[in-house]
Amino acid sequence: MNNRTCSVEGCTKPHRAKGLCNTHYGQQRQPNRHRKVAMVCDGCGKLCMKGIANTRATRFCTLACREMYVHTRPTGSWSVELPARHPARGYAAKAKADLSPIAERECAWCGLRFHPKRRVNQNYCSKACGIRSRKASRRALEFNSVGVYTWTDVMKLWVSFNKQCAYCATPTPLTNIQAEHVIALHCGGANNLSNLLPSCGACNSDKRDLTLDAWTNDRARRKLPQVTTTWSDSNPRYKHLTSVRGHS
Repeated sequence: MNNRTCSVEGCTKPHRAKGLCNTHYGQQRQPNRHRKVAMVCDGCGKLCMKGIANTRATRFCTLACREMYVHTRPTGSWSVELPARHPARGYAAKAKADLSPIAERECAWCGLRFHPKRRVNQNYCSKACGIRSRKASRRALEFNSVGVYTWTDVMKLWVSFNKQCAYCATPTPLTNIQAEHVIALHCGGANNLSNLLPSCGACNSDKRDLTLDAWTNDRARRKLPQVTTTWSDSNPRYKHLTSVRGHS
């Protein structure tokens, strides 16, 4: 068995040829294969950085640009369709999408306006917003609850309550606000604005799945201050609670 190692000082990798390992042997044969240079794509005209090892690929920023350039070069127009069974039709569609600017849109969860960068059908400004939105929908689906809500709805409620918890009236930053279902989802409560109040974590945890009357009695039994909220048609803060009237 050949136990020779690379002859380069400090390298312990197995020997391949000429006293060198795979890494140093490749560096000796192609010393510039990992070097990148700035170039202008022949297809879309964008400036990009490409490695110089593969001279065929350095003319284009992506494979999509290369295929579109090859098959539309005779007409000089990128609107020409590729043959119906050409394997590059998928790349061509991506190239056309990449060339057209994506309009600014609102995040489907938090309402923040952003420019999609990764794909055309991007509905959330960040991965975190997408996770929170899917988690809220998944909980409603688990209990067969009707309706949906967004964090934009919760923020509007938080502002209407003077940036306080709706139950204990304690000033609470938005990062600590939770969407509290007045009627719990597994008790038949809706998963939309008609069943939500902005709550601090302490009140949300203490209320659990109790109704307001049951929570009031429970706190009285434990000799704790009453922090339950009340609503009426004359109070604009609680006009959205249409699905919980008669369940307090």
